[in-house]
Amino acid sequence: MSTASRLERFGLFSDDLIGRVSEIAEQQARNDYRDFLVEQGVGSPIMLATASGKLASLVDIVPTCDYDNSRARVMHAPHGNPLDTNTLYQAATVFAVDPTVRMIVTANPSSHRYPGNHLTVSERRDVSRGDVTATILPVLDYMGQQGIHTSDQIGYSWGVKKATSTAINAAETNHTVHSMVHIEPVHVIDRGMLALGRAFSASNSGLQGYIEDADCPAFMEARKDGISALDFYQGVLSPSGVAIARSMRHGTYEDEVRAALTKQSGSRVFAAVGDASELVPTRPFVEALSNLEADFNEDTAHRVSGIVLPNERHSLANDIYLQAALVHHGLRA
Repeated sequence: MSTASRLERFGLFSDDLIGRVSEIAEQQARNDYRDFLVEQGVGSPIMLATASGKLASLVDIVPTCDYDNSRARVMHAPHGNPLDTNTLYQAATVFAVDPTVRMIVTANPSSHRYPGNHLTVSERRDVSRGDVTATILPVLDYMGQQGIHTSDQIGYSWGVKKATSTAINAAETNHTVHSMVHIEPVHVIDRGMLALGRAFSASNSGLQGYIEDADCPAFMEARKDGISALDFYQGVLSPSGVAIARSMRHGTYEDEVRAALTKQSGSRVFAAVGDASELVPTRPFVEALSNLEADFNEDTAHRVSGIVLPNERHSLANDIYLQAALVHHGLRA
């Protein structure tokens, strides 16, 4: 099935967005993944020193055309994902749909092959309790240093929690968040670590199908050259990785989005989940979205919107073209 046909079946995306994502798919079909990353301006990770003395990493993709240097989009990767070729290829695909806006890609704790982003003992304690501020301060500091005063915050899975926390904390620095795009927010319900681990394990069975749906050999090669299973689990099972997993036990999604929309009074959010998601139960998600719509949507300003995608699972963002379409639909919503 073509990229256009797959996206059209949702009845969600505009014709011009489907056309643009299809153009990127055709371009990627002709390119080695390394060439595509170079064409999009994806460079090496930038290492930053944090206030706690730790190192954090990010990638800053700067447009080659004239652009507003006070604005950026920030993409928060899911749990366990460092700035490897897999993460960067996905981010570059999203960037390529609209390469006129700077994009910053953040990372997570991983193995020694991908240094940085680990947390101190006190930070791990806070993160375990659900306060993930320590994980997003490096990108806030970097945006301040770069003179970036407005942003869009994009997150998938665990990355949703980081994206929302960035919006909340950015308000304290007079940084304006225009849009938030949330794909598969894991922290919609309370659950124990065992249940959370089982749900993540169950979601793995859908991963390869989405990669194959994208039908992009370059993406498959980027994944092959990316993080190994050993390195991935070293990061997930590290003290920092465990603290991050524990933060997702708390069903605080609605409260956190409410706080972000309250502090960022001009911001809006678009959220998308699959109704077959192993990690996001549909009913609690719909209830949270309905409550937020009731409190923040008015006749003249619809600040909250979302969709439940039929038959889609937690791994849906690994169809890189569906992910790109959802992100840019959300930014336009």
